[in-house]
Amino acid sequence: MNVIITSEMRVGSRWVHYLLRDLTGYGTSPEMGDREGKKMPVFLKRLMGFFHKQKIPKFHHATQYQILRNFKKHDYKIIGIVRNPWDRITSLTFHQRNKPEGKGLEIIKGAINDVEAVRECYDYEDFRLDDERQLILMTPRCSTYAFRNKVENPFDGKYIWTSYEWLINDTFREIKTILDFLGIKKKEDFIKEEIRKNSFRNKSGREPGQENRKDEWRRKGVTNDWMNWFTPKMCREGKEIQETYYMLLKGEEIFDASKTHTE
Repeated sequence: MNVIITSEMRVGSRWVHYLLRDLTGYGTSPEMGDREGKKMPVFLKRLMGFFHKQKIPKFHHATQYQILRNFKKHDYKIIGIVRNPWDRITSLTFHQRNKPEGKGLEIIKGAINDVEAVRECYDYEDFRLDDERQLILMTPRCSTYAFRNKVENPFDGKYIWTSYEWLINDTFREIKTILDFLGIKKKEDFIKEEIRKNSFRNKSGREPGQENRKDEWRRKGVTNDWMNWFTPKMCREGKEIQETYYMLLKGEEIFDASKTHTE
């Protein structure tokens, strides 16, 4: 079994990474980042090394199309993970803002207050493109929902995606679907116990949203936390991508991604 996880930052991909590690006995890999897809051929040797050592590699900023195009001769399955774009930006802001000294974007770390830091993060071009890239991962007919309902998969069963919102709402359902997609059979009690062990409460000793932002730079944040930080102007400007995200989350065919992002 070869598995690849791909996502943008701050969507819960490391959580899924650890869960699959504990459920399968495979190891985890360091993250591989590649916004433009230019490094993908170079990553092939590392990818094969991870597979050989029975590790699950994880990409940040790679679409399923980039992976399939560059590693098409190899046997693996891809799991994509997405998150509400505005929540992702909010979580990313505090991730950048409170990183240890010498790390993180100075324009965000040096903002005069948290509201201004969220705006700087929202305006940062790479991060805006990352949110748009999430929509590419959300190819219709490739979601966990589509898989459970036996909808035809345009990638011949090599790719599936889930969302942070779905994972929070029903972790067992999503993880069980991913395991079914991978062809891995585990007892329900075992899956539920591993989910419990890897919960935010058990891993951190506190509830989501209780982080001290000045101490916990790996703050994940809570669903709809963006409401505490986004200005009306930011909401108006980002309305289209937010609405598209939720329409794709509901399975609506907004665009044919296979025709626009394969090259």
